[in-house]
Amino acid sequence: SRSSTIEEQIDGLNKELRELHFSINQKIASFVKKEASEQDWDTILKDLKQNNRSLRDQIDNEKQELYKLGVSETDYLSEDIGIKYSQQEYEKTQSELEHTQGEIENEEDKIQKLKYRICEKTKDDPTIIWEKLIENLRQKRQEVQNELREVTASIVAGFSVHKVISKLREEEDVKIQQGLQSEVVLSPLKDITQRYNRLALDNDRLIVSDQYDNFGIRDLSTGAIEQVMLALRIGFTSKLLREDALFLILDDAFQHSDWQKREILINKLADIAKKGWQIIYLTMDHHIKGLFDKVGKKFEAGKYNSFEL
Repeated sequence: SRSSTIEEQIDGLNKELRELHFSINQKIASFVKKEASEQDWDTILKDLKQNNRSLRDQIDNEKQELYKLGVSETDYLSEDIGIKYSQQEYEKTQSELEHTQGEIENEEDKIQKLKYRICEKTKDDPTIIWEKLIENLRQKRQEVQNELREVTASIVAGFSVHKVISKLREEEDVKIQQGLQSEVVLSPLKDITQRYNRLALDNDRLIVSDQYDNFGIRDLSTGAIEQVMLALRIGFTSKLLREDALFLILDDAFQHSDWQKREILINKLADIAKKGWQIIYLTMDHHIKGLFDKVGKKFEAGKYNSFEL
């Protein structure tokens, strides 16, 4: 009948319910390690879920720590080797390793720079292998040694020539000193500079003097140097060639002299021109040209000529 069928279904469901209750109770007991009543199941389940979350968080943290170590999972040790991990020891070892790597890189850089320097001497390509480069360096060294022997021989051979030249230079210096003190040189110096009256040679330094002090020619103004050099040119030319009438070519030699000295210098040139000297003066300065034109009027026709280019 229908009622008996329903009772059988109820009995089956009750049986399944008892089995399910037993199974749940067994599983909970396996987690908490003790028997638990049905009314404690909710509390126990909440605690288990909380423990599960805590374990997952702990696992994630451990994974992050492992990642920081920079160790591949394939390198993990399957068994404890009995050495406890120390972050301090790890950082110390890592620091020493980085220092060593830095030293290696520094030495490799020095070696590479040395290779470039050798290649500059041997004219080799920097990609050449070291063995071949060293062989080329030996050849270059031999070439340099041969050149050194030749230069040494030349120096030894030239020593006698140097002694002769030094002697001739000493004799020439004496002649120059005598020339600097001669009246034929000092006279144009006094006339042109209107100040300096003595000349001397101190090793390679030309000394110019007035009645109060001595001056190195390099310490003079540009204009004063030009005046002294003009006086020397006139004086030594007259002394060495022993001619009454010579010639001068001047390229704006008075451009750095002040206007008063310009007039003195040009008048001096006019004086020696009247003695038969031929003088050519090139200038871009209108003031200097005007001074020449002024003194040129005192010459006979055809004795003074001015040209503009």
